[in-house]
Amino acid sequence: MDPFDRLLRAVDGWVKNQAISEPVVAQIGNCKYLPQNFPYVRFLTPGEYQAKFAEARFVIAHAGMGTIITAIELRKMLVIMPKLASLGEQRNDHQLATLRHFQHHPQIRAALDEEQLPGVLDEVLVSFSSGHKNASDSGDDVTSPPDLSLVRFVKDFVNNS
Repeated sequence: MDPFDRLLRAVDGWVKNQAISEPVVAQIGNCKYLPQNFPYVRFLTPGEYQAKFAEARFVIAHAGMGTIITAIELRKMLVIMPKLASLGEQRNDHQLATLRHFQHHPQIRAALDEEQLPGVLDEVLVSFSSGHKNASDSGDDVTSPPDLSLVRFVKDFVNNS
């Protein structure tokens, strides 16, 4: 919902330079930057969001817990890039901590910044060209027991906010 123009610009540049055949659509919220190379909407209803997420081969997003949980539940590959407090995109760098925690999850690919993002997206496309339709087809066991350190992290974050 909050603007993340840096991610949107990076994805727009990547799409411009790719010969991809699948549709790309973005929910851009209150971003000032408007994509030139794919369609977008300001806001999706919760039902529209779920439908778009379910039909996507993979999703590109900020490192927000709601998106990560949705990707894991729907067994979708997720590419995340954190919003940064130093750039005024967040009030703190909790998304960096989230990225570090999830960067080795089999469904998640992480880019620290807009320079890394195109390479990460290219890697995801290569994995799909090898026949994977989504994370559930990758052969990785994406079901895992609860991570108690993550539970403590989230509880501490909520209690101290």
